[in-house]
Amino acid sequence: MKDTYRITDKEEAIRRLQTYLAEVTGVAGVYPSGIYDEQTGEAVRSYRLSRGLGDSSVTDYVTHTRLYSDYENIMKERDAVRLWGARMPLPASVGRVDGDMVYLNRLVAEMMELYGKEHRVTPTRIFSPETARAVSVLRRIYRMSEGSEIDHLLHARMRADADFSASFDRKRR
Repeated sequence: MKDTYRITDKEEAIRRLQTYLAEVTGVAGVYPSGIYDEQTGEAVRSYRLSRGLGDSSVTDYVTHTRLYSDYENIMKERDAVRLWGARMPLPASVGRVDGDMVYLNRLVAEMMELYGKEHRVTPTRIFSPETARAVSVLRRIYRMSEGSEIDHLLHARMRADADFSASFDRKRR
């Protein structure tokens, strides 16, 4: 990856940058044209300001890396919604009471154990404060935004880890 994208760079790199900006910022007028125009520069500036990266329209390495990471998270969440969205209403937060919480509590407890973290999560029908504390720990482990809700992206990451862990255990037997 290059350290800086500038107006003189190749069209494909700029198209990708514009695609990431359009998805992440939702700024109107940013289209994947391959030309680093005024709208692209303004979208970069807006993104940088929103992330505390300074007041500039230059896409440096840090800006591009953070933007791409945000873009990847959006794409993963969309995939998770497509895969799991019809099966389970999310986000889930403190106070939710239903049958899906038994499954979610088991999954949270399994992930806490997988990562060697202490917890008091039990497989009940309620999203308890103990579940919320464990979810906050898992969100930090996965380097996600702060919070105590289980959203589609966190659910997808926990499912992927649970599936990998289960397949690894089967291979060891």
